Amino acid sequence: MSGGYVLGFTARREFAMTMREMSDCDIYADIYGFNGNSMVNRLRAFWQIENDTVTASTLNSLLDYAETFDLTEDEKIAKCRSIVSRLTGVKSPQTAPPTKEGFLSQDFPNIDFQKLPIEGSLLPIIEERWEEAKRCAKSEAYLSVVILLGSLLEAVLLGAATGKPREFNQSSAAPQKDGKVLHFAQWSLANFIDAAHEIGLLNEDVKKFSHALRAFRNYIHPYEQMISRFTPDKDTANISLQVFRAATNQLQNSRP
Repeated sequence: MSGGYVLGFTARREFAMTMREMSDCDIYADIYGFNGNSMVNRLRAFWQIENDTVTASTLNSLLDYAETFDLTEDEKIAKCRSIVSRLTGVKSPQTAPPTKEGFLSQDFPNIDFQKLPIEGSLLPIIEERWEEAKRCAKSEAYLSVVILLGSLLEAVLLGAATGKPREFNQSSAAPQKDGKVLHFAQWSLANFIDAAHEIGLLNEDVKKFSHALRAFRNYIHPYEQMISRFTPDKDTANISLQVFRAATNQLQNSRP
């Protein structure tokens, strides 16, 4: 955090959208403006105001984002992870963070869509979008790959949440308003990813790179892509394809 900016965010709209996804809060609301109007000052106000659960969940998501895009040093990441552990009371695993190369090298079996926790009537749509995403990757239509797979990941995680409502609603990642957990229709993809990881449905590496796919998907808006100077490439598409393979492989056993 330097020069008033946070991580790689240089535009207020991009930062606000990411913070809303991670915390369900409007970081540019008046309540967070008492330290000043820069991203850094508003984030510091957020840390001062919000409870430990919301602060830890949001900080953890920001750290996943930073690791995925190599936006800060490992020492800073480790120090911040220890803060998350203190806030949550859950000790961080003493393992090396998953790398992009290691994640992409994993070999996952073909997806058995029949075993996924989704409605039967939705299966043909899910399967067709998966096949279309693979065709787009071969045709070098990389932005289309990201958009398709982001929607697929959200659909499958929503299905998992619908099948295990108690576990998802009781997780610390469940978004709340006025002390009540929001209906699944009001959850963000970030909420679903973090909750699925917390209750043991997604491994750490899949959680981390699912957040990368979520971040990629935000650039469906041309303005966001312009201000972020983001151009999806083959590497982006491969990460997105691998995320969906890995997530569906781990979610197959969650169907009630």
